[in-house]
Amino acid sequence: MKRNLLILSALFITGICNAQWTRINSTTPETLNDVDFLDENYGVIVGNHSTILLTSNAGSTWTDINNGAISADIYNVQVTGPDTIMVSTYDFATASGMIYSTTNGGVNWSLLGSDPGLNHRIDLEMNDPLHTVFASTSKLLSTQDFGNSWDILLNNIAGTTSTDLLHFADAQTGHLSGNISGFIGYSAYFFRTEDGGDNWYPGDPFSFPNSHALTTMCFVSPDTSYAFTNQYSGWAPSATNGMVRMYNFNRSIPSPGDTSYTFSSQVINSAMPDYMNDAYFESASKGYAFGNAGKIYRTVNGGSNWTVDYTDTCSSCAILKADFENGVGYAVGSSGTLVKFGTTTSVVETESLDTVSIYPNPGTGKFMIKWSNNEKSILQIFDILGNKILETELSSTTQIDLSDNARGIYMARLTNGKKQLIKKIIIE
Repeated sequence: MKRNLLILSALFITGICNAQWTRINSTTPETLNDVDFLDENYGVIVGNHSTILLTSNAGSTWTDINNGAISADIYNVQVTGPDTIMVSTYDFATASGMIYSTTNGGVNWSLLGSDPGLNHRIDLEMNDPLHTVFASTSKLLSTQDFGNSWDILLNNIAGTTSTDLLHFADAQTGHLSGNISGFIGYSAYFFRTEDGGDNWYPGDPFSFPNSHALTTMCFVSPDTSYAFTNQYSGWAPSATNGMVRMYNFNRSIPSPGDTSYTFSSQVINSAMPDYMNDAYFESASKGYAFGNAGKIYRTVNGGSNWTVDYTDTCSSCAILKADFENGVGYAVGSSGTLVKFGTTTSVVETESLDTVSIYPNPGTGKFMIKWSNNEKSILQIFDILGNKILETELSSTTQIDLSDNARGIYMARLTNGKKQLIKKIIIE
């Protein structure tokens, strides 16, 4: 046991494997609208002025794979396999979009379909493991043969309704989300499927806690999703942003009325720090949100509180989309912004242990922790084998309860993004 403790302590003191966001070179100044990776190394970023760039080495180098075949702003991408890629375009001047695919890494592109006169751009999503590609335009379409044939799943969802955000939680459950316009602004709206996309039914508008507009959404599980919202001022976004948890979905047939999904909802945060363009949760408590102010936000308590995890050097560059594969993340945005999330090794910046107070220590399981650092910080607790057993935000004084854990020695790591500090905790 002493040998394990010495090894663990040495790892904490000399270097810690940290997952962090780092800006990397996208090789383009164009606004990047979407990103999709097949694994942590092979992926594609797309953007304005026909930008389609591919990497096979985790973003170290990028190759232009458009070759002049597509001349439009590209908003969405799906990498369905090695060298098999689908993209969708949109032209605001003509209000029309097109879908293209390649099976040879961009050497040749084929036009799979178009939607002239649609009122919002095409969005693409692939539902693994069925390999069904869905496209949201003025209709909801699907194809299982990469565009050779398309099925119409929902018709006539244009007009006052704009649904251009497709997400699947698993092979069966997905949402087609967006907004419906009213007299003075926009309200969140969505369709839901629980049979792999064969049938879609609208969400019950009376189950939603307010009439705010949807900016993005993400799944935590098939029965729980988070909706990020903005309270529009007329037809323009305001500074009031929120987050709503939607759960306990049930398909019902009201009388009178059409089949819809009722659900429970809870306002998790009514004062989000930014207009969120995308979000990703790796668990019910830990997640990331990507904002208009060039910042990436992090929560460890299910969205009740958010801290800034990354600030881009371009403060006016909105971060628009992100994708995570095998623990590695990529986020893209305005002016060629490309940020990578991964594990790096960094040396702890030492600070006097006197700046941290843990009491009573040794203790029976409940400890008070105080760090004299004035900035927002994260507290993590690790067992003797290096397994993380707790993570939470650290206020000036924070109480933690480790009573359910075995007696022994644990390590507390405190970090604020600039400094890290390790201290021993003993449960008697």
